[in-house]
Amino acid sequence: KKKADLAIGDLTVTSDREKYVDFTLQFMTLGIKILYRKPEPAPPSLFLFVSPFAIGVWILVGVAFLFVSLAFFIMGRLSPSEWTNPYPCIEEPDYYINQFNLRNCLWFTAAGLTQQGTDIAPIGISTRTGAGVWWFFVLIMVSSYTANLAAFLTVETLVTSFNSLEELAEQTEIKYGAKRDGATANYFKVNSRSNQ
Repeated sequence: KKKADLAIGDLTVTSDREKYVDFTLQFMTLGIKILYRKPEPAPPSLFLFVSPFAIGVWILVGVAFLFVSLAFFIMGRLSPSEWTNPYPCIEEPDYYINQFNLRNCLWFTAAGLTQQGTDIAPIGISTRTGAGVWWFFVLIMVSSYTANLAAFLTVETLVTSFNSLEELAEQTEIKYGAKRDGATANYFKVNSRSNQ
């Protein structure tokens, strides 16, 4: 409208404005900034306790549990030390018993996995070695699980409805505003029209 020769201010260069005036080189570029309320933390999941390990790790721990239980059963049957006299007062009993039946093997392995004790004590070298290896494996797994669970519990997961200006313009859930007839308002006007 030819009312001023020069203007100084926080002006944004747009194609509409360039039709009528010449702009100098920008000496400061700020871009568009958003101020919004801090998002609410996500509620804890019911299955947060399985988060420290991937599903594949849980499956392999289950397979290892079954394999080790079966290995204890076989070692208990093959080791002569595991066959004991049920009646210590009788020198030559009619039969011997083995504490490593399948149920006790599963119980012994599960007790090791949860770091609990049982009344089943391996006697033979093979079963003692197997128990030591299993307990070392459990020690490593429980240490890893505890460290990862602590990390999962300290990291706060925030739920955000958008991550960029484009996503903000596309959504309709959050109300937003900008200075009237400014470049930011025009940006949102153009982008929200193109999505409709």
